[in-house]
Amino acid sequence: MLGEHGGHYFFTKGQRAKIGGQPSAFLSLILFEAKVYLWVRYYVSDKNTATGEVFVVGSSNHPSLFSTSISVHSFNWLSSSHKSLLDQGNNLSLTCKLRSQHHPKPPCEVKNQDNNGVLEIRFSGNNAQRAPTAGQILVLYDGERCLGGGVIK
Repeated sequence: MLGEHGGHYFFTKGQRAKIGGQPSAFLSLILFEAKVYLWVRYYVSDKNTATGEVFVVGSSNHPSLFSTSISVHSFNWLSSSHKSLLDQGNNLSLTCKLRSQHHPKPPCEVKNQDNNGVLEIRFSGNNAQRAPTAGQILVLYDGERCLGGGVIK
């Protein structure tokens, strides 16, 4: 345990976490009989809403901050032809946006996860995405054409 916080709802995956009870972001080490100070910033990697625990990592590039696939629900299709292709069991190769300033849009493969409108999004190649967070919006594109958006689970 690093410290206390005022509630898990104040934390979002991937954001920098200021930990209560930590006087500074310095990590003190003794190296070759000399005291060395390292600057450490903590980032939210996960949280347990049932217990209120917030899990942090000491790097903005830590592997636990990245995802190769996510689920999206409540998808609002603007293109009935793409939805029909998914309903027929086809996978779609598209691009997506997780944030409004997200450039370039990473390639992804989209498939129906179940019959309740939940989509599975897999990021292609070495395009694991940093900190996709439940409750945020994912938008799908075919080239520059917006196909619709849904809520990340």
